[in-house]
Amino acid sequence: MYTIDAWLERRDPVLRVFDTDSGAELMRWTGDALRDMLDNGELLLQDLHDVSLSLSERLGLTRDLSL
Repeated sequence: MYTIDAWLERRDPVLRVFDTDSGAELMRWTGDALRDMLDNGELLLQDLHDVSLSLSERLGLTRDLSL
């Protein structure tokens, strides 16, 4: 299981993905790289806020972010 920690409204936005069990940070995006993902539609804010996403959809989002 993964936990997504996103601070996107900051001057220097940050998005991190953690392993929920161990607490280990698995992935991190910051600054311009993250802004580019948002601007290009590779990452949609509503996907991060959508609590109705199934486990497989959340894992797919995490997988897509890692690519």
